[in-house]
Amino acid sequence: IQIENEILSGKYTNIAWKDRKKQYSNPDMQIFYLKEELFYTFCNLPVDKLKLKRLLSEFFLKFPTSQNYSILFQRYHDFLTTVNFILNIKEFDKQPENYLKEIFDIFNSIWQSLTTEFFFEDFSSWIEQDSKEFKEIIQRSKVEMSLFEIDYKLNNLSEYKTSLTYNNETLSEDEKKIFEILLEGKDEE
Repeated sequence: IQIENEILSGKYTNIAWKDRKKQYSNPDMQIFYLKEELFYTFCNLPVDKLKLKRLLSEFFLKFPTSQNYSILFQRYHDFLTTVNFILNIKEFDKQPENYLKEIFDIFNSIWQSLTTEFFFEDFSSWIEQDSKEFKEIIQRSKVEMSLFEIDYKLNNLSEYKTSLTYNNETLSEDEKKIFEILLEGKDEE
């Protein structure tokens, strides 16, 4: 009856991404809504850098921070730091598509890992006590594989920091000094 009412009222668009955005407008599902916005932003060139930065930052604010998500949260933080650097380099302005594919690929890997955690968290209540150990082994294995993939991709993306030119004209003198200190620390690693 509810589906029929949705169709008859014109609320159901039969366009998947529009219906997902409507479904995800619920405050409890804001992270899913932001993911949809990010996927849409990544797929529509030319990318609005300010909008992309804003969405990535908003996603960060909605990212779960409980202990189960702490490692993934740290990876997203590292990702966000690297992406902010890349979005402010001269080479990005010249050929954004060279970097966007890698950025999107890492974001998608983080998203897949996050939804895997969501799944196991929801799934836990349905598992009998005898099977919980088996579930934890599968979950740990899946998470470790995902983290390895994210780390590999993130390390590749981070390599750009060593060879690209930062757009200094947008930085204040204090910001330039801070950035130089950060680059020195990166070189020492």
